[in-house]
Amino acid sequence: MRSKSTQDPLFKGMRITDTTTQRDYGLVFRYIPVMLYCLLLSAVVLFICSRSSPWYPFNNWDDVNSYFTVGKSIWKGLVPYRDLFDQKGYILYFIYAAAYLIDNTGFTGVFIMEIIAVSLYLLSQYLIIELYADFRTAAVLLPVICALTCSARCFYWGGSAEEFMLPFLSWGLFTLMYYARRGFPRMMTWRGAFAGGLLAGVVFNIKFNSLGFFAAWFLIMTISTLISKKGGYTIAGRVVSAFQRMLVFAAGMLTATLPGIIYFMYNRAVSSWLKVYLYLNIFVYGKKLTMPERFSRMLDIMKEQFLSNRVLFGVVGIGMAAGFFYLVLCAVIRDVNPFNRDDITDNVILEIISFILAGAFTFAGIFAGGVSLPYYPLPLAVFSVGAAIFAARLMGLVFDRTEIYIAMFIVALSGAVVISYTGSMNVPYHDTDTKELWVYRFRDRIADSGIEDPTLLNVNCFDAGLYTACDITPN
Repeated sequence: MRSKSTQDPLFKGMRITDTTTQRDYGLVFRYIPVMLYCLLLSAVVLFICSRSSPWYPFNNWDDVNSYFTVGKSIWKGLVPYRDLFDQKGYILYFIYAAAYLIDNTGFTGVFIMEIIAVSLYLLSQYLIIELYADFRTAAVLLPVICALTCSARCFYWGGSAEEFMLPFLSWGLFTLMYYARRGFPRMMTWRGAFAGGLLAGVVFNIKFNSLGFFAAWFLIMTISTLISKKGGYTIAGRVVSAFQRMLVFAAGMLTATLPGIIYFMYNRAVSSWLKVYLYLNIFVYGKKLTMPERFSRMLDIMKEQFLSNRVLFGVVGIGMAAGFFYLVLCAVIRDVNPFNRDDITDNVILEIISFILAGAFTFAGIFAGGVSLPYYPLPLAVFSVGAAIFAARLMGLVFDRTEIYIAMFIVALSGAVVISYTGSMNVPYHDTDTKELWVYRFRDRIADSGIEDPTLLNVNCFDAGLYTACDITPN
């Protein structure tokens, strides 16, 4: 087997270097503690911030109850879009279908799915930071990222489609930054192009308005292939290579969509799927605006969402501003190196352009339709890692002793709990008495009626939680 260099930041500190297979095993074992750390962090923070957690009496958000009802109904033989009307992607419904197997009248299963999703999000954020700093700073900053994300107002009540997209967007950002830092000026590998397409396909099949991120990803992949300086390719060869990577990216998207195609073809519901999920979302749900009106509306949304999520998006803004400032320095003064790192200017420029472009495209994709709800901007939380990178590099310059990092680690963990408890808008709901919840009183009324196999019709909102609490499937 071919041996590769171990200077790659993903493999630094490892002794297993002789074969690809051995290195892969070493990588897995090395990151097991990090994975467990991410699981613990997400469980603690979500326990405080998500209404799906056992700390709360019930998640009374009509959106997540509708997802739960659709997921539950899949096991009862009903087909999304054809038998039940809801406008999210099929992967989200299958996540909730899995949650139903764990708890069929509550949100324990959803809480577990949230922990898995946020853990994967945190792991990718850790790996991005570790591209630029050592593991100590990454470990210190991760609790802050977790708490800021989950306590923000745009996290809302927990269990949103946006929350389940976080890991896929964040891993997409990692693959992009990893390529810009360690791959360029070589062309992106086939595996990298396929991974980007696969992640894009999952996001597409959860809620496609965040595909703006992968539009930027696709653009960076294509342009970097066309300007690649290594490999001895002619201009024609670069064009062909770019086209090939486009096809591989598309194959990745198709792979994520294929289970849905098979499922809906088997149930003769492809037309319903396309009409409800694509046609209505694209052509009916958005507002009809002229381009100047749309641009003005997006500026209003930006201001509105920033004021609602000042801390989180303030952090995102710091990362974007620091990156832009560094980009200007690199463009004006070649090989500028304020952090005393062995950075290559061309790679730094691509990294920063990729980061800023991905953020801008993500925002545009979410809000181009002119519609704004409180939880819509949560995907932008993945870009808080920009400020974390900036902080990590400053910490590396100022602090060196391990004892200092241990102290900061303890402070960060404690701070995450404090931020979550004081920042989450859901905490007051913890004091609600379960016995006083109207959905449970309604459930008990139905149970006491003596009616066998009762039916239920919910009107005036998606799903108030009655189908969940009463364990009834819509007919």
